[in-house]
Amino acid sequence: MTDDIRKKSFITHKHVLELNFIKNSTPFVFRRHFRQGLRSHIMEVINPDDAAHEKNGIVIDGVKQFPRARPIKMFRIFRTEFTGLENALEEIKKVKIIGRYLETPFYAGSLEFIVDYQVSGETNILLCGLQEYVNGILIEPWGIISASRLACDLVNYGIVYENKSKHDLLNHLEKKIQENTKVFIHKIKRLVLETGYIPDLAGEGNLILMENGAIKLVDINNVSKVTYGKDIKIDNKGYPVIDKSIEVLWLLEKKLTPSIPDMSSHLYQTFINPERLKNVNRIENAFFSKIKSNQT
Repeated sequence: MTDDIRKKSFITHKHVLELNFIKNSTPFVFRRHFRQGLRSHIMEVINPDDAAHEKNGIVIDGVKQFPRARPIKMFRIFRTEFTGLENALEEIKKVKIIGRYLETPFYAGSLEFIVDYQVSGETNILLCGLQEYVNGILIEPWGIISASRLACDLVNYGIVYENKSKHDLLNHLEKKIQENTKVFIHKIKRLVLETGYIPDLAGEGNLILMENGAIKLVDINNVSKVTYGKDIKIDNKGYPVIDKSIEVLWLLEKKLTPSIPDMSSHLYQTFINPERLKNVNRIENAFFSKIKSNQT
């Protein structure tokens, strides 16, 4: 059984403390996030006082409560085994490009760092990230969504604006969602046009709607080079991530903005057509079937 953390399917606080570059005396608690990526372990970094309140409870207004600890950061440990420093630096370079084009508040900022990881008597290059924690509503592009529905979700989520009635608040949020989605789409299209890169927009939980109505990309570490042509490219896991990400872009534009997607654009002409979409879905279904069979 390997002790390599990159090969483990499940890790805990104890596994993180065993890493040679983490101090055993660190007061923070590392908790496995409920969403895990295929390419990285994702651990919540919890303040020790908040962890204690969640476990032991705290008296608030005379009532003992057990508030769930909210992470202060997200700690990512990449599963990729790099052949050299240049490969790891190339990954970081792509992350920096995403940040430069999307900017705040449209992506979850992250500090990427490379460490010497000691395992089985050898020293390896390990890429990690310390990312901001994002709290909001998950966007399901293939679901029944609209700006008005998401505005209702935000209000039900507990968004409060002073001096606004519920009707005015819903109208305000709907317009903000439409405006921010247009900006997000513009930034992604510009990124693709000028660099040829596209981040993974299709992964579960990768897009989160914030209180201000902005869409925030939280998975900034799976970046692909867009290639135009008839061939459907798959990533190293067998997923058609480029096609599915562009499909998400099209769905967001169609469902969350008042604009009609320009189907004459080179991007949509290449990737958004019935025959190609059908073939992409077939590849995607095979991908998920393989994952399911590996879990049984």
